[in-house]
Amino acid sequence: MDCYEESECRDVYKMTLIMEEAARWYFHFEGGDLPPAKRASYLSWLKASPLHIAEMLRMRLFISRLHRAAPLDTHANQSNEE
Repeated sequence: MDCYEESECRDVYKMTLIMEEAARWYFHFEGGDLPPAKRASYLSWLKASPLHIAEMLRMRLFISRLHRAAPLDTHANQSNEE
């Protein structure tokens, strides 16, 4: 990765880590209810930074858009098979 300043590289790296953490938390929730200790860890992670909250919201929005688009793709594939 090319960075103009070292701080820019750190910021990109930090955001990448936050995105990965948000994805992991999202998929923990997709698996069903979390045990109380895991849920407490998630809430602590969210409260640790407004960036965590923003990334989790962005992740959920992205996934919900994917779910809405999936039936369109399925319908298009069925039409092509006929």
